[in-house]
Amino acid sequence: MTRNGKEFGYHKILYKKQENGDLHVKIDIQLEVKLGFVKLFSYKHENKEVWRKGKLFQINTITNDNGKNFFINGKSTNEGFIINTQEGTKLLPLNIVPTSYWNFKVINNKNWLDTQRGILLDLDISFSGSENIEDFYGNKILAERYDISNDLNLSLWYRNNSLVKIAFDARGSKINYFMR
Repeated sequence: MTRNGKEFGYHKILYKKQENGDLHVKIDIQLEVKLGFVKLFSYKHENKEVWRKGKLFQINTITNDNGKNFFINGKSTNEGFIINTQEGTKLLPLNIVPTSYWNFKVINNKNWLDTQRGILLDLDISFSGSENIEDFYGNKILAERYDISNDLNLSLWYRNNSLVKIAFDARGSKINYFMR
């Protein structure tokens, strides 16, 4: 992960298929910006997802965004997808997908759950074509680009349905995630 071209943290995604067919996904993000020995900004996010039969079944997240704490505990039920957050309990549509971006199959789903704040996002998603980009190692690869706008403003690149890059602007900086 880079900020204005310099490495400043990581975004790890781990997958584990269970014997019962569930897919467990663990996401760990840690970012830190320093000026000398002074910490200017830090961000930590842990996200645990359980996918059952191709749908989000359960999610648990903890986020520390520069000292401000957030959490989500959610599960699929017969009534809908119920989440508990620092702001209370909410009933959401069963077909929600988290903003973890790894799952290409959900790119056109309009019900994205912000995994930090626990809110549904209003998004416009557009396919911007295939383009050559550099991967983490500097190799040129052909990837499909999707631009997300409205409540989120970022670009996602997928190659063979796998996430290879995320790019967005945040707090005046250009952020790029390159998957290894």
